[in-house]
Amino acid sequence: MGDFDLGSLPGTALAVLVTTAWLAPDRIPVELLPSTPNREQDLAVLVRVGLLTRGSDGTYSVTPQIQQRCRQLCGDEWQFTTIGAIAGYLGDPGSPGERARCITLTPHLSAWVSYTRAEDHGTETALLLDRVIDLLFGSGLGRAAVPLCERVRDVVALWFAADSPATRQSRSRLARACSEAGQYRRAARIWEDLISVQLAISGAGHPLVSDLESGLGEALLEAGEHRRALEVVERVVADRTARLGAAHRDTLTARNNVGVVLERAGRRDEAASVWAGLLPEFESALGPEDPDTLLVRTRLKDAQGGADGPAVEPQAAAEARPHGELTAETVFAELGRWHALLPGQGPDSVEPEVRHLLERGEAEFGAGHPAVLATRRLMAIVYVLQERWDEAVNEAGETLDAADRYLGRSDDRTKRSVALLMEVLVLAGRFDVLAPLLEERLEDVIELLGFGDPLVRALAARRALGYLKQPRLW
Repeated sequence: MGDFDLGSLPGTALAVLVTTAWLAPDRIPVELLPSTPNREQDLAVLVRVGLLTRGSDGTYSVTPQIQQRCRQLCGDEWQFTTIGAIAGYLGDPGSPGERARCITLTPHLSAWVSYTRAEDHGTETALLLDRVIDLLFGSGLGRAAVPLCERVRDVVALWFAADSPATRQSRSRLARACSEAGQYRRAARIWEDLISVQLAISGAGHPLVSDLESGLGEALLEAGEHRRALEVVERVVADRTARLGAAHRDTLTARNNVGVVLERAGRRDEAASVWAGLLPEFESALGPEDPDTLLVRTRLKDAQGGADGPAVEPQAAAEARPHGELTAETVFAELGRWHALLPGQGPDSVEPEVRHLLERGEAEFGAGHPAVLATRRLMAIVYVLQERWDEAVNEAGETLDAADRYLGRSDDRTKRSVALLMEVLVLAGRFDVLAPLLEERLEDVIELLGFGDPLVRALAARRALGYLKQPRLW
């Protein structure tokens, strides 16, 4: 801001600027800003004096320093104006494009949470955050929900007793988000505390105890504590068998989880024995084509060293295009078909179908949805096969940009996006762009693929070559 006098701004332009102070500093959609009578003119003024910058996508950005100064000068009351704008941008529950809008505003809502205090908010804020959290979980973006779940927990704790259903639910949702973010030990501690509270309320044998222990078992498994995870899962099996019967889906699922823990612990033969005994029971109780039955059959085959499941059968283009309501499941199924079709039909015939899927996915889910990111990765691969290098680099770059923003750097899907962009840059001969990316992100690709992967070796060699070309420093 320097010495710029905020008082010299038109009143409506000041309102637009101050609202940006409570949002993430980059890619602010115009729809999140106040609908002043001359909003376009206000934005033009703010850009002209250097307080905002306009991106090529029509969104606006502001430096964190300007944001902080605006919050200091103009007071906390603007946080409520901003949360109202966020709620208005999200729209009515179930309205068209709700999921896409949610994903777009999540970084801005997370920033708003970081700038504000739980004690300033009432239960209506918690309800709004709960709605966003549900949409994020449903979109496979639970990791992005962690700061929102933390805020809901803190707000609820101010209004409800420690053992109330609302308090327990807010904490269980935080534990789930922590697990999806890879914070497994933190999640396990939350689950353990919740189990203690539930036992004090209802005693052992209550269904909620079993549900909470399922969450604990999963967190312990992912944290690598296999012995404790097995103890917890076996308790869940015993409880559900006594309460629901051996053939109930929930009981069968818990028994399947015993095999999962054994396999992850390196006890593959024991896991195979568990699944071999379970498969006839799944087939009898749920049917041979039930998704859970198919999953157990696949796990048994893998544990026994069998081949993977049947390959995806190529379909005609007219059959492969999705119809009706678009869901993440239909997108991923469609991507599988087009991956299978690509070698036989070639990129030219596949490209319009993938583009169609990408356009539909972005409109329905938003740029940061995992299904959209996967579609964009395939689009980049199609461009590579067509040797359309500029478009391939641009598509792979946008994929990584969205993955960084919405999934976070540590997510494996983000690391796959890094690997794709690096590979595309090598194939396109864009070593000027590759060099700084290698410096910053090669470790991410190594974590994902391991040192033995041919791509990792090639990239490491390229990075070493860059070092050898540098002048000596002594």
